[in-house]
Amino acid sequence: MSVGVIITCGMLCGLAGCVLPARLFERTLQKSKICDVSVPDGIMAIIVSFVFMSLCVFVLYAMAQEYILVFGSSTVGAFLVFWGIEAMRAMRAMR
Repeated sequence: MSVGVIITCGMLCGLAGCVLPARLFERTLQKSKICDVSVPDGIMAIIVSFVFMSLCVFVLYAMAQEYILVFGSSTVGAFLVFWGIEAMRAMRAMR
């Protein structure tokens, strides 16, 4: 496998790990309807996201240990960039 493929897969796994929490986040930001987001929903979304990304790292660790640092860095980088952008959107919505 090439490093570019590993980086792309890591970014995709990081963004896929954001899907459930981002869905809840978008429902919370909607002003037109009553927020029906609960704490158990949020905790479950975070647990599913964590388990998914941990499984992705474990699969790569089992397949190609030499690329684990590149994969993990790109996964965490994509995850943090996504939530950094969402945090800016939330700050703008609160003002």
